[in-house]
Amino acid sequence: MSHPPQVSDGTEPAITEVFAGKLAHQLRTSITALQGTHFLLSRQLPNLPAGTHQPMGRLLNLQIDAIKSLKHSVDQFLEYSGVDHLHLSHPVRPVQLVSLLNNLVQQANTDAHTSRIKFVDRLTPDFSADLTVALISLIVEALLSNSLKFSPEGTAVTATASNSADHWELCMEDSGPGIPAGEEELVFEPFFRASNVGQVPGSGLGLAIAKRATEHSSGTIAVAKPHGAGAKVVCRFPHRRSIESSIRRPTAPNP
Repeated sequence: MSHPPQVSDGTEPAITEVFAGKLAHQLRTSITALQGTHFLLSRQLPNLPAGTHQPMGRLLNLQIDAIKSLKHSVDQFLEYSGVDHLHLSHPVRPVQLVSLLNNLVQQANTDAHTSRIKFVDRLTPDFSADLTVALISLIVEALLSNSLKFSPEGTAVTATASNSADHWELCMEDSGPGIPAGEEELVFEPFFRASNVGQVPGSGLGLAIAKRATEHSSGTIAVAKPHGAGAKVVCRFPHRRSIESSIRRPTAPNP
C-alpha cells in the first residue's frame, strides 16, 4: 500500500511533501481549465444536429462526474497534506464546545443541502476544552462527509458530544454498510478503501484526514460497535492540553 510523505521534524515538511503539495495545486489548475471547457461544450449542446443531443448529453454528464471526482480527490489530498500546517499555525485555546459543534453541523447540513445530520448534545452549555478550532473543524467535516457519503438517502447521521472525568468525546454514527470485521484499523490508513464500498466514489483519505488531525489534537480515534447497522467512529480528546501535548507528532503509517 502506498503511503503519503512524512514530516521530517516538528517544523519543516519533507521535500517530497512540498513537491506533492505543489503537484496537487497544479492539478487543481488543470481541473479548473477542464471545468471551463466542459461549460463551453455544454453551451453548444442546443446547436448540435438533431438526434445527437441525448448521447452527447450523456457524455457530458460522464465528463463532469469524472471532473468532480478528480477535484474531490485532489482537495482531500491537499487537506491531508495541510494538516501539519494547520497544527503549527493555529493556537490551542479554550473554546466553548457546544456552540462550535452546533455551528459545524448546521454548516454541513447547509453545504450538503440536507437536514440529515443530527447533533446530540450531552455537554453542559458552558463546557469548554483546550483545542485548535481549525483542526476540530477539519475532523468534524471529514467525519460528516464520510458518513453522508455511505449513508442511504433519507437516513440520519448522528454526531454526539459527551463528557467524562478526563476527556470529552465526539461520536459519529451512520446507517451505511458499516466497516467489515478486520478492517477497523485499516480504514484510517491513507488511500485504503473498505472492501464493501462497492461503486461509491472516493479517495480513501477522509478517515485518514480525521486521524491525522485527531492525533495533532492529542486525541485518539477508533471504530466502535454501532447501535444498529452502519458505522460508528469515536474520537476522544483531553479537557486541557499542555504545550508539550499540543505539539505531539501524529503516528506514522505502518510501512
